[in-house]
Amino acid sequence: MARSFVSSFLLPLVRGGRLHVGRPLGPRAVERLGRLASSVAEDEAAHALAVSRRAVAARFLRAAASPPLDEATLRLGATVHDLLVLVHPAIDGPTVARRQARIAAAAQALASLGAPASAVEAVNRHSLLARLAEIARTDSTVTFWLGRETFVGRVPPPRVTALPTLRRVRVDVVRRSWLRDIGVPTVAHEAVLALGVASPLGEALDPLRLEPPLCWSRILPVLRLFRSPGVAACRLPDPWLAMAGCETVEWALARNDPDAAALLIRRRLQRPLRGQQTWQGRIEPFRRGWELAPGRDGLSPAVLPFGTESLGWLARVHALVGPRALQEPRPGS
Repeated sequence: MARSFVSSFLLPLVRGGRLHVGRPLGPRAVERLGRLASSVAEDEAAHALAVSRRAVAARFLRAAASPPLDEATLRLGATVHDLLVLVHPAIDGPTVARRQARIAAAAQALASLGAPASAVEAVNRHSLLARLAEIARTDSTVTFWLGRETFVGRVPPPRVTALPTLRRVRVDVVRRSWLRDIGVPTVAHEAVLALGVASPLGEALDPLRLEPPLCWSRILPVLRLFRSPGVAACRLPDPWLAMAGCETVEWALARNDPDAAALLIRRRLQRPLRGQQTWQGRIEPFRRGWELAPGRDGLSPAVLPFGTESLGWLARVHALVGPRALQEPRPGS
């Protein structure tokens, strides 16, 4: 596994494809990975990885260079690998709890890089982990005339599916999301949190995620890489605008910069619509929060159930921008 870590794990983690999970990795193994990753055998995979990560980074920073295959990359990749080992069907037996505790401790040590020190570093780390939510395991149940067999995360071997008509073979396949359906063992909770601190963009761009729960203390440091609310309001890349919620607006207000607060709200609401998003679905919660604001003594944005409603409340209380001043984004803008 160590000799092909780039090609068999990191590259499909970014580009898509089958992830090969091997023995648990720790800090010492990552040192060895660093030497092997630069070998001639992994040159082609390392180049493909750089190209794929550059495509992800360009969505956030247009002039971004190809992210390097550095220690941070290897440590974050090894962390994800070890978290997957924890739910691998091969991890079983009477000592499974102790084994999981050791693996989780190693994963936490690997993930403890701290928050990114620059916007480029934040994007580089995210370019490796952007597709974590897409990781899934395929389980197959093969039913035949003498019974059934279940293959967890494995393709049924030909001997089991042979002579399908004669043996009345039926194969039922279930695809289970790693984060949503399978989850991470409780023992690895701290490792998952450390991974979120090291690469907070994924959490910021998926505010409805259940695990780990959304935590602005991990997300706001990324916005503050822009040094001031005014710089963030003007230069925050469009894909990052989903992060510009109430806490960001309150940060601008606390810095006595209402113009930046208003621009953050305007840019967030007028950002391009994606997928099934509609203008009515975006502006109506903002309008509800706006209408709730006057005459509601003691009501704070914290009691409003949706972030966009809270933005509307803040916008009216601080006279920032009203619903009528916001324009529906043009298709393809």
